Order: sequence, then C-alpha cells, then structure tokens
Amino acid sequence: MNTEKPLILHVLYRLSIGGLENGVINLINHMPDSEYRHGIVAIDKITDFSNRLTKKNVGLYALNKKPGKDLGYYKRFYQLLKEKKPAIVHTRNLGAIDLQIAAAMLKIQGRVHSEHGWDTSDPCGQNKKNRFIRRAIRPFIHHHIGLSHELVDYQIQQIGVKENRISRIYNGVDMTKFKAIDDKIDIPLNKKIIFATVGRMSGVKDQVTLTKAFIQLCQNYPQQQADFGLVLVGDGDLKSVCEDLLKQAHLLDSAWLAGARSDIPQILNKIDVFILPSTAEGISNTILEAMASSRPVIATDVGGNSELVEDQKTGFIVAPNNPQKMAQKMAIYIENTDLIKKQGDAGRQRIEQHFSLQKMVDAYLAVYNCVLNK
Repeated sequence: MNTEKPLILHVLYRLSIGGLENGVINLINHMPDSEYRHGIVAIDKITDFSNRLTKKNVGLYALNKKPGKDLGYYKRFYQLLKEKKPAIVHTRNLGAIDLQIAAAMLKIQGRVHSEHGWDTSDPCGQNKKNRFIRRAIRPFIHHHIGLSHELVDYQIQQIGVKENRISRIYNGVDMTKFKAIDDKIDIPLNKKIIFATVGRMSGVKDQVTLTKAFIQLCQNYPQQQADFGLVLVGDGDLKSVCEDLLKQAHLLDSAWLAGARSDIPQILNKIDVFILPSTAEGISNTILEAMASSRPVIATDVGGNSELVEDQKTGFIVAPNNPQKMAQKMAIYIENTDLIKKQGDAGRQRIEQHFSLQKMVDAYLAVYNCVLNK
C-alpha cells in the first residue's frame, strides 16, 4: 500500500527571479506537509533562485529546452510524468500550457492551469495564435486559475472557460518579512523623500515612464529637488535608457540604479513611496510587498493593480504611459508628507485583511482537493 502523499508537479518556463516564480516557491514553502508533496518542472532551466525553497525533498527537474523549435522536451516531460506519477500537474502561463496534453495522455487525475500575467509580446492576450492555443488546450484542463478579475474574465470570455471551472486566487505575501526590519543596508541617497520601484527593467515594466516622472517632479520643484531621490531596483535593457535620461537631466546623483538585488524587504524598509509604472500586470507581488512594508503605492491602472491599491486610501492609481500624471501624484506626498505614513499604514492593514499568505495557500489547497475529489 502506497502511503506517500499525492505529488504536485508545478510546471513553469524557467525557475529564476520573478513574481510568478516567487509565488510558486512561497506556496510550496507554506503548504502543510500533511497534504501534498511537490516538484518543480522548468521547461528551460533552474537557477539558484531555487535556494529560496525551505522545504526538503522538493524535486527540481529542468527539461533544458533548446532555443527555437525543440520537440525533445515534450518527450522528456512525458517520461518524467511516467516516472514520477504525479496526482496533479499545475502549469503556469502560456509558455507551459501545452504540456497539459501530455498530462491528459497519461490520464493525470488533476490538471490545473493558472494565468499569472501577460507576456511582454502580448500584453493584453489578444494575439490570435496565443488565443487559439489556449482554446485548443482548454478541454484538457480540469480547473483554471486567474490571479486577478481581468485574468479570470479573459479566460471566461475569450477562452471559453466555464465559470464553475475557474477560481480567482490573489498572491499572498509573507507578513513577517516586510515589517520593522532591523537591517544594516544603507541606500546611497541622503534624501528626505525616496521614490522607488522594483522589477526587471524591460518590456512592460516601463521604468522609463517613472524616470521621466521623477525628472518632471524635480523640474516642477527646483528649490526642493535636492530633497528627492529615485531608486530603481532590477536589471534589463531599460536600465541604460533610464540612466541616460537621468544624465541628460543632471539628476544621476539623485538616483540609485541598484541592479538585481536579493534584499528587497530591507530596501522597501528604507524608501518612502513605492511606484509601479507597468503597462501590463497580473497581480503584482511587489505592490503587495510594498504595502506589507507600510509604504504607499502609486500604480498604473492596468491588470489587477486597482484591485490591490485603494485609490486615495493606500496610494494612487494613474494612467499608464503618462509621466505628467505620475509626477502630479508624486507631488502630493511632497505637499503633504504626513500622507506617507497614513496611506502606508492603511496599506499594511489591507494586506493583513485580504492578502495574507495563509489565504493564498488555503485557496490553492481548495482547488487541489477539488480536482482530486478530496
């Protein structure tokens, strides 16, 4: 008699730094050992980001897909399923959805797929080929998940998912990591108000708009601009673009382009206002983390951002690609510095009530138990 707990294989394109990947690791780390065993399958590769796993005996499997067309990784995945015999295969985003075909061929009991956000090349999910793929594979999937109202509605209206076969599950944040941190990090900016963002500096993250907004803010307050600082955390092709803009405006000394960092909680504890300038999002982990750190958030009105940030209560919602409007919201905190603490405290309270890690884990457990008829 097999007494082992059911195995869930979490399938994603690559296990590296990212919000989706962080969410998977948080889920595994905090799910009760009494319920399930876990493995992570990366279509591409597994990086040292896997060191964030605190649970022992989590299988890590890289399919090592070659660039371009490589049908070999389908065979490797099929063989992995035959060997490991998972009870549930949970794929994430478009890049992994087609592996549900192999799970269906082997009659895996629980087949779950979740959409976490839009691809850089298809920020609204309207690419005809991508929609066709999602629709074609939909019948092989038992249950769908969307991380925001937008992603749930998209799957129902555009892909044809039935309402009783989809759940909305918000990301959760580990409250203990983002409050009153006693740290030794020293941000190299001696400023009264520091605005910051965190994320890969490419594509839809659009740190260029934030950089332009910061420059506009400094130009609008020439007598006070020495009091303002900008922190951009992350690497990517937009880093050099933002650096050039700051140089041209003679504001490079007022900014810290920090590159990729592993000490995000400590950095969030040192800044004053968090800003997410993206042109597309799912449910942003960095917004949740900033709010858990008691920081007000200015976020663009895309994806699930307005589901997280309560406009004028925990921060502000602004239109994307609009540096002038973003600069206007940033200026509010300059005119009323007391608002930073007021909105920050309200954001922390909102996280505690609606976006705890335990709520997220319980929601995923409910889906997993449902597809296994537990």
